[in-house]
Amino acid sequence: MASSINSKMVAIGQTRPLNLPPYSTVYWYYKQWRSQGVLEELMRVLHSQVRLQVKKTEVDYIDDDRLTSSKKYL
Repeated sequence: MASSINSKMVAIGQTRPLNLPPYSTVYWYYKQWRSQGVLEELMRVLHSQVRLQVKKTEVDYIDDDRLTSSKKYL
């Protein structure tokens, strides 16, 4: 089972799109960004944006429920 997974991972790594730089270059940038805290900052910003979007959707949903329930009594 493990050898099957390893061979699939190797195959995935070797079939990257041609418009991307080599794996070593991508990994170098990843290590640089990780050590500088760029990835954590990116995750923080994206997380806050998702929370705002979810909050807006919840408010819309609650408003729709109130509108629907108020129509029942009219």
